[in-house]
Amino acid sequence: MSVAFNGVDNTFVAKSGAGMVLAFVGRSRRGPTQESDGDPLTLASEPDVDRHIGLGTSTYITPGILKYAIGKGAQIKYYRVIAAGGVAAFRVLVDAGALNCLRIEAVNAGVWGNLVTVTIAADPSGDATLFSLTTAFSEQPGLGETYYNLSMDPTKANFVENVINGIDPLIKATALTAVVPANVGPVALAAGAASDTVTAANYQARLALFASERYITQLASDSGDGEVWADQAAYALTRKTFREIFSVPFGYTSTLAALFRQGSGGYGHEYVDNSYTSLYWGDVKDKRNGSGAPVAEWCHPLVLGQIALQMATGMPWYAVAGAKRGKIQVGLGMVENVLDKPAYDTLTGIEVNPIVTDTDLDTTAKITKIAESLTCQRARSKARFAEIREGVCWIRRRFLYHAQAIDFDPNEPEAWRQLYLLMKKDLDFMGSNRGLSGQETIGWQYVGDQEAINKDQATHNSQEELAKGNYTVDLYLSTVPGIRNITLNTILTESSAQFSEEVL
Repeated sequence: MSVAFNGVDNTFVAKSGAGMVLAFVGRSRRGPTQESDGDPLTLASEPDVDRHIGLGTSTYITPGILKYAIGKGAQIKYYRVIAAGGVAAFRVLVDAGALNCLRIEAVNAGVWGNLVTVTIAADPSGDATLFSLTTAFSEQPGLGETYYNLSMDPTKANFVENVINGIDPLIKATALTAVVPANVGPVALAAGAASDTVTAANYQARLALFASERYITQLASDSGDGEVWADQAAYALTRKTFREIFSVPFGYTSTLAALFRQGSGGYGHEYVDNSYTSLYWGDVKDKRNGSGAPVAEWCHPLVLGQIALQMATGMPWYAVAGAKRGKIQVGLGMVENVLDKPAYDTLTGIEVNPIVTDTDLDTTAKITKIAESLTCQRARSKARFAEIREGVCWIRRRFLYHAQAIDFDPNEPEAWRQLYLLMKKDLDFMGSNRGLSGQETIGWQYVGDQEAINKDQATHNSQEELAKGNYTVDLYLSTVPGIRNITLNTILTESSAQFSEEVL
């Protein structure tokens, strides 16, 4: 069969080419819920999570998941899910004549906005045309800010909207007139409302907002709803996101997981069934505090964290194309989430990915691994490993990474040679780690014009295509244990790359 590999613009960007960009929709205390709140949040550090979506409580699992993945090298694109009818808290301030002049509104919907206060005071400069504004948020005092020298004149650089909007994590401002607001405060914003009782439609609405994002490599959410999963799986299939992450509901036994997987319709939606999705048994036993009995913990953060770590290093996850050695090196204190061999066999038999200790369910082992990487393809052989997909995508990332690093120019034969040598090193590494069968020309071939001294000597590429600035290379891969052969066709230009894939 032949499938289009990736329909998005693959402009050379090091972070996006080599790292994990996770699209995540979930519930949190704060965060953008619609396009009018701005583009999806880009979260690249743990402080970003605290600043923009909240510290998190037992009610919200999202912040902890995102922090864990970010800590291992992920970049997050995030939209928050709330029920329809969410309202942002606001306060309209008046001038000395008691006329409305400045509207202050929470940056996004929710009851959290009712805990934000604003204070208006005379500016320390003594200039009566200027004022200062102070914000405070009782749940996170560290987010409060004071802005001085604010103007109500839209022609000024210090216009209140210019200074605050898109910068402050709590509020946005709208000038209703050009008159300075009267001193007041602290006064609370009011009327903020939102519900965490969400439906599949609420998740679907958030998912659609990622349509213009070019560099998403993973997609996940905090939902266990089969309809949500089906929509996410369809999105992954369309965008060629190479892994969609789901988890069996927390607390299930392996028997319940089997019913969940194979019950009527499969999660209630039989079309959650494609090679771009992976399902994990939901919880792991964890003993991170070093004392007491291990406690159950949702596996989502650990799985996403491991994938992020592998992508951030730009190297294979031990064996990317079939061998079962995907160790979770960062699972400190974790024991496992499969307690015995029958449970293991039950789960893998229905293509649910367990997480086990390193030595065949020996609970005394110190290293934990994802024992399988099975995709959600019911009634298919479990030999269709997700690592094959991950391996091909890893090769794509390395192409982009190397092409940017050498400032690739398809009209320069030396650039072809450099790219070939860099890719050969990577592929040899994969071969030595059982990611590919054999060495060059046995388990894989790299076909291009790297031996050409000038354009006229190119034989793999036509002169017509070279004149357009295009350079084509082909990779022929044999996956372990010889499950299938893959031809990855790549057209490189000075600024972008196009990929197509043929699986034999």
